[in-house]
Amino acid sequence: MGLGWNRSSVRRAILASVGLGACGPSVENPDGEGEGSADGTTDGSGGSSGNTTVPGTSAGTDVSTTIATVTSADSGDTGEVPWSCGAPIPPEAMPPECVNPTPLLQTDADGDQVPSGFERCDDGRNHRVAVVACELGPNPAGDCTPEIGLGACVTDADCTEAPNGLCNVRGFKASECGCDYACTSDADCDEGQLCFCDGIASRCVAAECETDAECAGYTCQLGSNPNVCSADALYFACGSPADECNSGGVGCNAAECEWCSWSADDCAWACRYDEDICSDCGRPYLVDGRARIAGAVVRSDWTTRIATVDNVLDAGAQRTIAAHWLRNALAEHASVAAFARYALDLLALAAPASLVADATRAMADEIEHAKLCFALAARHGARAHGPGVLPSDGALGDRSALQILDDVVREACIGETLAALDAIEALAHAQDPEVRAALSRIADDELRHAQLGWRHLQWQLGRADARERAVILDLVDRAITDAGMVPIVGAASSDFRRFGVLDTEPRARARIMGLVEVVAPCAAAILATARPIALVAVA
Repeated sequence: MGLGWNRSSVRRAILASVGLGACGPSVENPDGEGEGSADGTTDGSGGSSGNTTVPGTSAGTDVSTTIATVTSADSGDTGEVPWSCGAPIPPEAMPPECVNPTPLLQTDADGDQVPSGFERCDDGRNHRVAVVACELGPNPAGDCTPEIGLGACVTDADCTEAPNGLCNVRGFKASECGCDYACTSDADCDEGQLCFCDGIASRCVAAECETDAECAGYTCQLGSNPNVCSADALYFACGSPADECNSGGVGCNAAECEWCSWSADDCAWACRYDEDICSDCGRPYLVDGRARIAGAVVRSDWTTRIATVDNVLDAGAQRTIAAHWLRNALAEHASVAAFARYALDLLALAAPASLVADATRAMADEIEHAKLCFALAARHGARAHGPGVLPSDGALGDRSALQILDDVVREACIGETLAALDAIEALAHAQDPEVRAALSRIADDELRHAQLGWRHLQWQLGRADARERAVILDLVDRAITDAGMVPIVGAASSDFRRFGVLDTEPRARARIMGLVEVVAPCAAAILATARPIALVAVA
């Protein structure tokens, strides 16, 4: 990307791609130093220009160290760890007491409050005391409405693959519907799962235990893996003598992006840095309204060769920077799948060759972005990571032109535009040469991907009649409104800016002003000036 991009020039570039020229002056910086800040300011020092509101740095504790401190009365003399994964829990271990246990009630078919088998402790732990059938409440019904008009279903009658089918509003964008099948007992679930009671949202979740009785005095706790792009993934696991926190969050610092999670490898609930609680959602790979992303595995074929970092950083800073780039790498990898599906969508719509060609080119771009991000994560201490399995089942459903356009508007017109502006902002502060090179490539490509989305919107408008145009207008308006509701957070310290990791203030500036000064004006201009174009004759 030519250094000197800012909101005005990005807006001009988008409108130029759809044949609209006049969009106000551009503030260019011929030297390129520090350019890209969303408000036109420069800051090459990486210093703070404001206080962050939701800090995010790494302060997680090594679980092996934690286990070593759980000692018996004589362990200090022998140096031996008295408990290890899979061994009987030592008799001297004192499980934390559940103070003031409060039964969690559910509503039965008659509207009465009855036990669910779950209870909550004062320290925030939710745990399962007994196996009790889940109630769906009186007259259970999904919450989808015909006005939404997108998704796999409109009414509950459309959901017939399993008992208790409900047509519900789906995903973080809350603008399409999908089928959910509520469980009522553990027998409805697969092995290694239990039925978590939550009314019409009762569902099967992963479980290392079924009740407290299996946990040798500890609780069978409800935990979750946070996912900023979709619903958190719930699971149950026993507490253990090696725990440094509990699933209610006691013992961790959420302000530093710490999350208490269970690790089967460590047999412990421990505080771990999780950027999902200190970041917002980029371009997701959505399947039935929910984002999918692969896990990270140890492999070396998804990295590219870059220079090692010269700066000496402490372990906490290294973890923060590595976690940021690792998450970005997995998001870029998921975008490969999103563009692969988009290319098939375009073919199904008999789209112009130029759109199809650019969609396939974008797949290659995202592969390179992922490799760059995996490499940056590795140079800051992460193991040589690459992506694991990314499930594709259910990704190629019968999608209407309007459903496809809804994804395009949210993921490309808005998501990719803001991603480009975010990368430009990060580039304005970055000082590390390898980071600047990666961000320059990413910003350039993301802007081109955004232009592809805006061109698709213009093309679709040209094919639409008056009624369809009104629907598209409402679709775009809802998407922009939803984007403005997404929380914006960043790293805890401005010290990480020089490595491409933004704190909250510059990230919020880039995204909020990007919506106001780029996305909304471009949408208004395209919606106001689009004219019908010649349709492709299909034999």
